[in-house]
Amino acid sequence: MSDQRLPSRSEDFSEWYNQVVLRAELADYAPVRGCMVVRPYGWALWENIQAALDSRFKATGHVNAAFPMFIPMGFLEKEKDHVEGFSPQLAVVTIGGGEELTEPLVEYYRRRQTFASIDGLQSPERVTQDLKAAVEAAMAVAAKDGGRGRARA
Repeated sequence: MSDQRLPSRSEDFSEWYNQVVLRAELADYAPVRGCMVVRPYGWALWENIQAALDSRFKATGHVNAAFPMFIPMGFLEKEKDHVEGFSPQLAVVTIGGGEELTEPLVEYYRRRQTFASIDGLQSPERVTQDLKAAVEAAMAVAAKDGGRGRARA
């Protein structure tokens, strides 16, 4: 553990948070630039937070969903064999952290209009309202395209 003083939250919140996470061994940097590996204590903490929130969400009739923002180009190349008339028109990420990626990533969900950015610092009521609107919009897109965007094993 580092003997260095933590920066104060008011000085540099991002660095303070990163140092707390690293020093508590909740996560560590991954070999992929900009990514972190969640370590056992961090994962246990996440599971506890998730369980507490999950029961609250489900009590109101909500269900869970999670979607990656970027997917490998190879996944889309497979789709052209499954979907008639498939023609990806997407933002393609070829450089990450100043280095060329071995496989380009595509901003799939934002392009399909099934990705939403929600400001979690708003009031809980506003966040809930924004989440409901995002889910409804994503469901409408999925219904319109017949669910073609669903992942296949």
